[in-house]
Amino acid sequence: MDISTALRDRIDLYEALNIIVRTSEELSKVSVTQIKRNFRQQALKYHPDKNPDNSDAVSRFYLMDVAVKLLSDPESRRSYDQWYIQTFLKQKNLESNREQQRLKLVLREKASISPVTKVHDTTDFEEYGHFLRKLKHFKIPYGDWKNFDKYPKTFGHKFQDSCSLRFELSNNKVLQDKGRLEEMLSRTFEVKIIELSFSSRNNYVHDHSIVAYATLATIDDTLRVLSQWESKANHKQSSKTLWSYLEDVSSKVPPSAFKFDGCDTLSPRIREMLANEPIIID
Repeated sequence: MDISTALRDRIDLYEALNIIVRTSEELSKVSVTQIKRNFRQQALKYHPDKNPDNSDAVSRFYLMDVAVKLLSDPESRRSYDQWYIQTFLKQKNLESNREQQRLKLVLREKASISPVTKVHDTTDFEEYGHFLRKLKHFKIPYGDWKNFDKYPKTFGHKFQDSCSLRFELSNNKVLQDKGRLEEMLSRTFEVKIIELSFSSRNNYVHDHSIVAYATLATIDDTLRVLSQWESKANHKQSSKTLWSYLEDVSSKVPPSAFKFDGCDTLSPRIREMLANEPIIID
């Protein structure tokens, strides 16, 4: 068999010698030494003397003998390799790409019907759980906050404690009116007040100051009021404004506890983690 016959019959001479070639780069690295070494190794297995009654082994040995002779000749190999790249390697690449696409589709289909059973990274969930514990369980027994717990919780408000502020104001008849005080607080800080209560310890006759609790709609509102109070950016000395009566504004939950400003629902990532694997935080 000559080189033209090998090309015409589309014979893979490298495969005959058990040499795996997937790319043109791998093809260029196949040396004559490797070709002859592979021939000797395969000859031990397929030599006719060892397989006198095996016609397939004899045919394989004959093909190996042709392959080692053609690929050991520089001119024959140059012609064969050029043809090999344009035929076998191109076909192998196409088949490889098709197989990769098929495997991707199979894996995607399995992922869509098989639930994830293990979540390794629970950092986000643990951090969020730590945040929820602060909002739910934080207790600060200072001032009149102890009396705040005597009042009924606002119905439907998840984080009443974290959205409540304690206002200490100069004692004034105008501020003793609940409706008037609520209106002044809402207008001054531009927030929605869900519930307003006066401290049971207020003595409107003898005390210099009075205390009121205001539960706001959102955590963002709470932080905004605290920020305005601390900066006093809108402070005016006019006797007609609430600022002239304010002596202190404080929160039941310290601002340092608000790591996720305004967050009251699970993020999509945490929701997915919960759906895949229940996680209990002590």
